[in-house]
Amino acid sequence: MEFGDSASLEAATDALKNARLNREEALRNLAPYSEAAAEILAADEARSAEVEKIMERMRAEDQRRSAERKKQMEEKMKQVWLEGFKRLSPEQQRTFLEMFPELKELLLNED
Repeated sequence: MEFGDSASLEAATDALKNARLNREEALRNLAPYSEAAAEILAADEARSAEVEKIMERMRAEDQRRSAERKKQMEEKMKQVWLEGFKRLSPEQQRTFLEMFPELKELLLNED
């Protein structure tokens, strides 16, 4: 497999996923008859649950950071618009606000 070969990587990923599913199915089938299989299955399920908790925390953190970045970008864009608006003459400002009345509150209500 050559580095960057996405088709081969996808095939390998699918093969690994299928192998894990087959292993899980085999353990589930053996667990009623084998204490060792039941223990392995229980350990796998515990690891899977822990991984899911970690992934959920990572997703939540990613969403929080994404929302924070979005808010920062919105604030930066507001500042850019406000600075540009302030550079206009009073007559240009009035004309601009007449053309775009929905921006009046955004531009004139500085935090």
